[in-house]
Amino acid sequence: MSKPLPTRTALLLTGALLLSAVTVPGLASAAKPPPPGAAPAAPVLTGPATVTLLTGDRVTLTPDKNGTPRVDVRSRDGQSGTNGFSVRNDHGRISVVPHDVATLVPDVLDPALFDVSGLVEMKYDDAHRADLPVIVRQGAGERTMASNGFTATRELASVDATAGRIQKSRTTTFGASLTTTRAARPDKIWLDAAVHGESATAVEAAPRDGYLDQIKAPAAWDRGLDGRGVKVAIVDSGIDSGHPALSGKVTATADFTGEGTQDDLGHGTHVASLVAGNGAGSDGARQGVAPGVELVSSKVINAANEGTESGVIAGMEWAADQHPDVVNLSLGGRAPQFGDDLMADAVNRLTEKSGALFVIAAGNSGSFLPTPFSIESPGTAASALTVGAVDGTDHKAQFSSEGPTWSYVQKPEVSAPGVDILGARAGARDGDLYIAYSGTSMATPQVTGSAALLLQQHPELTWQQVKARLSSAVDDTGTYTSWSGSGRLNLATATSNGLSADVGVVDFGAIRHPDDALQTRTVTLTNPGSEPVAVTAADHEVLSGNTTTAPDAAVVVSPATLTVPAGGTASLTVTLDPAAVADAMWQGAVDLLGADGKELLRLALNAYDEPPAYDVSVGVLDRDGKAVSGGWVNAFNGSNGDFMQFLLDDQGRSTRRISPGEWSMWTFVTTGDTVAMTGGTDFTVAKDTDFTLDARKAVRLNVPVVDGQPTKPTEGAVTALRGSDPAKWQAEEFFPTIEEIAAGKVYVQPTGAPKEGIVEAVTRWQLQSTKKVDHTAADLYQVYQSANRFTVPLAKNLDRKAVRAMARVDTTFGSVWGGGTAGVGRGVGSAVTGFGGGTWRTVETPSHRVEMLSAGPGVEWWQCLDSPATGIAGVCDNPVRTYKAGEKARSVFGTAMHPQLNIGEIFNGDFNIQVGLADPGHLGIVDTALIDDVRLALYRNGVKLGEQKNTSGFFQVPSGTARYRLEHSWKTDHFSTSTEAKTIWEFTATPPAEWANPVRPSMLRLDYDPYVALDGSAPAWRPMVFDLRVGSQERAATAPVKSARLWISSDRGKRWTPAPLVRTKDGYRTIVAPWSLLPGHTLSVRAAITDKAGNSVDQTVLDLVPVR
Repeated sequence: MSKPLPTRTALLLTGALLLSAVTVPGLASAAKPPPPGAAPAAPVLTGPATVTLLTGDRVTLTPDKNGTPRVDVRSRDGQSGTNGFSVRNDHGRISVVPHDVATLVPDVLDPALFDVSGLVEMKYDDAHRADLPVIVRQGAGERTMASNGFTATRELASVDATAGRIQKSRTTTFGASLTTTRAARPDKIWLDAAVHGESATAVEAAPRDGYLDQIKAPAAWDRGLDGRGVKVAIVDSGIDSGHPALSGKVTATADFTGEGTQDDLGHGTHVASLVAGNGAGSDGARQGVAPGVELVSSKVINAANEGTESGVIAGMEWAADQHPDVVNLSLGGRAPQFGDDLMADAVNRLTEKSGALFVIAAGNSGSFLPTPFSIESPGTAASALTVGAVDGTDHKAQFSSEGPTWSYVQKPEVSAPGVDILGARAGARDGDLYIAYSGTSMATPQVTGSAALLLQQHPELTWQQVKARLSSAVDDTGTYTSWSGSGRLNLATATSNGLSADVGVVDFGAIRHPDDALQTRTVTLTNPGSEPVAVTAADHEVLSGNTTTAPDAAVVVSPATLTVPAGGTASLTVTLDPAAVADAMWQGAVDLLGADGKELLRLALNAYDEPPAYDVSVGVLDRDGKAVSGGWVNAFNGSNGDFMQFLLDDQGRSTRRISPGEWSMWTFVTTGDTVAMTGGTDFTVAKDTDFTLDARKAVRLNVPVVDGQPTKPTEGAVTALRGSDPAKWQAEEFFPTIEEIAAGKVYVQPTGAPKEGIVEAVTRWQLQSTKKVDHTAADLYQVYQSANRFTVPLAKNLDRKAVRAMARVDTTFGSVWGGGTAGVGRGVGSAVTGFGGGTWRTVETPSHRVEMLSAGPGVEWWQCLDSPATGIAGVCDNPVRTYKAGEKARSVFGTAMHPQLNIGEIFNGDFNIQVGLADPGHLGIVDTALIDDVRLALYRNGVKLGEQKNTSGFFQVPSGTARYRLEHSWKTDHFSTSTEAKTIWEFTATPPAEWANPVRPSMLRLDYDPYVALDGSAPAWRPMVFDLRVGSQERAATAPVKSARLWISSDRGKRWTPAPLVRTKDGYRTIVAPWSLLPGHTLSVRAAITDKAGNSVDQTVLDLVPVR
């Protein structure tokens, strides 16, 4: 299917009481795909991915050789105009917010709608979906939503909203409607984010089920408890009710995936058996914690381990209507840092309405390093009992997510075993009935089953009381409470009818700086027994990361000892002195010990003593000196990477609480028919402060001229970037029209030198020669002027010396697909931050162009060819280029096109392979529909692992070093060259450990550069220079070439003639003899390369070069 060519568009480019202080940053079982909640971490970007935003703007992320994404933004109307975008990079996680909707985020528009990396991660990019799933609270904008492409799919009563989809083809109109009056807008639009059941890859069965002894389940069973009379809802991937371990357990089912109620994934069946399994086939050894409960199943995760927030909310609503006592959710998605947490809101509302306890997995976004704030939604819900995971020795499971939440609520409250847990295997009827999984998904149903036992024992308990009892009836795991909550669940304690507390967590939450007033929390203890209980509260504190003892006065429990009377209650007070501790995140636990010194209860403790922060008021004046109301100001702290948006009120001011440091602040101010980029990079915050941004300080932006060469501007852009490091920055990109600039309507404020952090003040220009004064003149002058401040003049003219310092690039746009119109992108970026920009324009092929480019080691250039009519997309410079002053270079597109390895990467047991399309020095992708016969097959130690009829695919690979062989072939008649090709890669690879960083094996690449005509043909009976280049994929180990061989054929491979190769600076060269270039024939090639590490590639390409 063809797609329209881009016109003039904007282009943006671009990682005891135990207290412990930690650094605060600016489904919960560990199966593929990787959990989306790996909060600040960016998704693995394996190739170009394009996302159409709700506003109709299109963003393409393309990884460079280091995996850093370049960002290409195309405005929805195809015009630059006074459009602009805020682009944020948080260590590879990219978000893009169009300036014209900035004031609607987050109050009306969910920030997740503009988290481009997250949308790619959820497979909401354009290659996977033609629509955008959203959840809408419609209000006055109901009619507008329907008229602009919104189709409702289900009502969500618990959150007073409607789920539905917006066709991406309608988002241009929809985006324009968002900027109209408030009456035409809905009250709120959320992304209907992806949710996954989360369990790790299956492992071999453990010799015995030690986790049941670990949580002391037999002690509860010995008290006659099995959960009988309690109803549990499993909100998951469905339940295989025919499994022998679950026979007769499931009394009601519902499906919210459209696939039916059966469990095609196996996750829900495994989870259900850990709650209620009867242990069939194991002599009862693998029974669930509460085998007597009744189950109801709400299916919200499909066979591909995918679901949506709206599906989960609808599934929870149905489950609550079944009147369960406990609801289990072993699933989750990345919790929002800003804006509403819709699933958590639904949990809180449904808990209040139904009285059921929601037990929810913490998530699998943890690491061997601290990962605070990684609790996944809906485990972030305040009412939920959130469960972390430990291993068989009570150490934190590496994958288990850590708290607190973004609102500083203690999570998880409790932990349970979650590593190598055996549960029912869906579909099994005899033989091997069980399979082992790891993850917080496996820990959660153990706590759910425990809640059922407690409710059987004490049906009068409220959900709050059950939550408190299970949170405090634990064994100390010896780790910080952000990992394990109060500790690892102890059912012997929970069901002992002994001492209980009215809370399971002593949560101080956030304490505003500089408030040093004493903070107190009261804990009430209840003794149901016939004898009084003596209690001693013990505390001993340490700092995170070392053994430094905290001051004794930091936390005081009073009275330190007390007696709880028989059948009565007693209270103690926990007091935190913020003045006695450093400003940081503090975590710990209050241990309540009996007369014998043994632990009775353990309560997690959480406090965030806010570091210095100040109230900053920001106002904006237009060029007439009048206050600007209803606008926005984006601010970035170059000292620590904090970001803040100020939304101006009716008086043109906004006050926000921000951290101290050196801030930049920018906004865009319209006065009459002028627009000013107003702000600066030198706002020091060290106390409560007022700032005013004054557009009258901005100066006129003029177009640079080339000395001695008449030119006209065709593109212009201004960028203000501020970063705390090269991988964390915020950029404001401004795209005025050339007409606006020429008319003197565009202004930019000069700035001072930054005191801290990274600043890039950039103007970019594309200047087209109107009349070449001599043969040395270029067709285009691509100008990139960058400094650490804006100075006057904003754009510098190019004198003859400056022109000589530019690089001269001679580009050929070939036409092996038959010629016609193509799109060409020319981008430029900073070598420090990777951010830049460029333009897209159309060219007719074949054609030729000479450009002069700004040169220097800090400037990176790239160019792409996009031929929508042929399905060829993003054939780009690989890698990006830097040029020396005065350098002359040659670039050829659209000739000698052939298959090329795009990426080969192993992560979490999956080998992701993508074979793309290459021409001399460029690499891109091709629509599989254009390939008539394609095959991709992977072998390991000679055994085939899989085969697919595609140019890309995922193959599951076992652990351990092995020898691999990848075979790829295609046939096509859509191109005039490379009609048939076969490639074989052989290499050694060692997959990484589970959840470790991806590994890229040393897979070789071949590149052909024959010196041919614009249409890719060679003249008959004339010698032809033919270059062969050899490389390896980015971020892979390399070894010197051991041998290189090349054969040529003029009869499509019936006879091959060896071609002598001579070493060159960047590869090999041969001269194809005239008698091999016969009129009306084609030149076919075969190349075989082996490196000294034993890796090899052998490729045959028929019809590589047509002969005229």
